[in-house]
Amino acid sequence: MSLHFLYSPALNELNGLKSFAKSDFDAFDRDVLTVARHLFECHQYPETQAWKFAFRHAELAFPPPFGATIAHAVSAMVDALSAVRSRTFAYLPVHHLQAGEAMTQEENYLLLTLHDIRTHRATRARTHAMLLCEGGDCDRLLFVARSIAIITGEVDA
Repeated sequence: MSLHFLYSPALNELNGLKSFAKSDFDAFDRDVLTVARHLFECHQYPETQAWKFAFRHAELAFPPPFGATIAHAVSAMVDALSAVRSRTFAYLPVHHLQAGEAMTQEENYLLLTLHDIRTHRATRARTHAMLLCEGGDCDRLLFVARSIAIITGEVDA
């Protein structure tokens, strides 16, 4: 089944947006989310070719030579979600007024999965991945998230 990514103007704080201020996410996590948001938008609106912005943001945000490699891994995370998740994935577009301050529940689970892997909390990462994958097989998502942490040197290969 193919995952549908959805941005709806109806998304607001009353619909469960999570504040970055109340999270432990660092600049790396937030830059990964920006890359992912461009890719979500590309899935919803292919004509935007937003994947180019995803790779451009990664090249600017992450030290050489890792930008494109990280963007490719984030793209693989999006593909892993698409392969296993059946319900719509809600996201905030990069240029949404609240994008710098908030995230949807789905985006939160995605970042928690990556952040937990980066901080060596494998059980928590699996729990968040299972929630994100709606109980489906989350091994591919975890593998790709771990590969991002390997690229950055936070996890041994």
